[in-house]
Amino acid sequence: MTEAKARQIIARLEDEHTERKLGSSRFDKEKILQYVAAIANETGGYLTLGVDDKGIARGTFAFRDKVPELKHYIYSCPSLSRRMRVEIDEIEIDGRRILFFQIPSRPRGEAIAYKGAYLMRSGESLVAMDFETLSRISSENMPDYSAQIVAGISLESLDPTAIQKARELWARKTNNNTIMEMSDRELLKGLELVDDMGQVTRAALILLCTPQTAQKFMPSSEIVWEYRRRSTEIQFRAREEYKQAFILYYDQLWQLINSRNEVAHIQEGFIIRDLNAFNEDVIREAVLNAVTHRDYQDQGSVYIRQSGESIVITSPGGFVPGVTPENIIEISSRPRNRRIAEVFQKLGLVERSGQGADKIFQKTIAEGKGLPDYSHSSAYEVVLHIGAQVLDFEFLRYLERVINEGGVSLSVHDYVLLERVRQNIETPSTSTQVQKLIEWGLLERVGHGRATKLILSKRYYVAFGRRGEYTRRRGLDKFTNIELILKHLALHKKGYAKDLEQVLPHLSRPTINRYLKELSVDGKILMVGNPQSTRGKNRSYWELAS
Repeated sequence: MTEAKARQIIARLEDEHTERKLGSSRFDKEKILQYVAAIANETGGYLTLGVDDKGIARGTFAFRDKVPELKHYIYSCPSLSRRMRVEIDEIEIDGRRILFFQIPSRPRGEAIAYKGAYLMRSGESLVAMDFETLSRISSENMPDYSAQIVAGISLESLDPTAIQKARELWARKTNNNTIMEMSDRELLKGLELVDDMGQVTRAALILLCTPQTAQKFMPSSEIVWEYRRRSTEIQFRAREEYKQAFILYYDQLWQLINSRNEVAHIQEGFIIRDLNAFNEDVIREAVLNAVTHRDYQDQGSVYIRQSGESIVITSPGGFVPGVTPENIIEISSRPRNRRIAEVFQKLGLVERSGQGADKIFQKTIAEGKGLPDYSHSSAYEVVLHIGAQVLDFEFLRYLERVINEGGVSLSVHDYVLLERVRQNIETPSTSTQVQKLIEWGLLERVGHGRATKLILSKRYYVAFGRRGEYTRRRGLDKFTNIELILKHLALHKKGYAKDLEQVLPHLSRPTINRYLKELSVDGKILMVGNPQSTRGKNRSYWELAS
């Protein structure tokens, strides 16, 4: 655990993976065991002692000189699995001792019990897991549903046109014309859609079956598309239900979406460039993800709701274990339906077996449309919102200029970080990735200490005539801030702490205090009253020195 990593952790908003506790003098050992179990059940994370609810390091004296004993206590607890090896680090931040408990994920398919209770976090509390959550965890080690054999159907239940389409895609992907000479059974065996006995898998049923077979054996495999002019309209203006082999309607679905794909005209000097509301690669990847990762044992359907403002794709079943809206591009997940994912890869529909979320994020941000939004997902469905509107034409052109003229190759993580900074979303400013983007001249770090923040580089604002916004985002320099303090004291005779925070709202209280201390040392101002008093006549204030 490094100090930089520690600062990133305490800066996070509390979620199911991060718990902050003050514990300034002591903390109950049994409570620690409960949090270890609960955070492990949420696929792992961190418990910190010595950090308040706002993410400010306050320090703790708990377990001083007793960390080895605490590690042994946790490891030897009979209520926890011995595979739960918790790492404990003592890190000093701003001169204050903080304890970090790094808690690994529970084993796949197994919830961790503490004294007979399967705990999870709910807001500020620890609660017992509900039946649905326990069932979802216990089902993680079940065999791949899409690879299961379906009793009662034969090769005749598959659509010959769909089989031929799969044949052509596979031959083109591998540049192997011998695939065109295979029998249907050999082809399907090579794609692992049937077993050695010629029995049909669920993946074959979903991807290649006739409409009649789909309706009888897999009615939930349908995809429903709806169009509304505005996303707030209740009644759809057009609707299509696809209840056949996915391979056959995959292209049709895109053509249907594209037929209502509005075009933005971007003026660049004397040149007008057209940009589609929905990027083909993004939408195709999102649809493939829905088919690959949805829960086919849930009787719901995949819904694609298109409007002039967005496309929202909803698929039954929550994220696969370990994946969240926050980390979806950080980890390579295990597909819920691996056999389907592998077939998509063999046919060239996806570059690799997995999520494909990185392509969705990178292309959406690169077109200036902001971050794809998974925030409305739940344990029962994944909801992906993709915006249609270009939010910042200058940012779009800026990224293109960086790539084309600067010879810079941006990763999907770089795109996400730059977009978060553009939206002024709080972002840790000390990572190696941030430093790389600063060295490339794409970002600037401004402020000091806890008030440090990231902004896009000066050349972005200057290139598009937004110098004033750059000045505002960067903040006033130290000299100007000090002059504002002196001017306030000259006008009002007194300056209370609350008043000075209103004068300099862009600065943190420690930074303002540092300026006041410097002015006091220089003999320009002096404090009147009792600094320990927060109210009444003795409340302290600053005034100009006579």
